[in-house]
Amino acid sequence: MDKRKFLPGYPTDLNKSQMIHDLLTSYLANKTQTIYECENCGRIWIQVGQTNQFRSFYPDTKDTNGIFSSKK
Repeated sequence: MDKRKFLPGYPTDLNKSQMIHDLLTSYLANKTQTIYECENCGRIWIQVGQTNQFRSFYPDTKDTNGIFSSKK
């Protein structure tokens, strides 16, 4: 990989695997969105793009409350 494509200050002693990891992580960080669920009512809040705005969705039934929680 051509390390000249990185910004100044990027480490020059990384191997190719570490550089690929950094590239993929950077790409994925710009493609993810945050999702929250209200523990009380089950309303889902989804981030709009990469903004600080959220849209909410209310479930049709109560049996979906806690849908994002991990079950043991």
